[in-house]
Amino acid sequence: MYCGICVEVCPFDALFWSPEYEYSEPNLADLLHDKVKLGEWMATVPEAPAYEVGAEKKGKK
Repeated sequence: MYCGICVEVCPFDALFWSPEYEYSEPNLADLLHDKVKLGEWMATVPEAPAYEVGAEKKGKK
């Protein structure tokens, strides 16, 4: 279970919700992902919802 606070309060678009939620592995080495593997994961991340009218976009302050 994830509470999602880190995703909601991150001031940058660095954290994403994804339907891919379980990366458990019996071997620790299998938890290391290269760029290709991470690129495949990003394809599962849904588009961010549109900002509400008047809302400030996240970004550096």
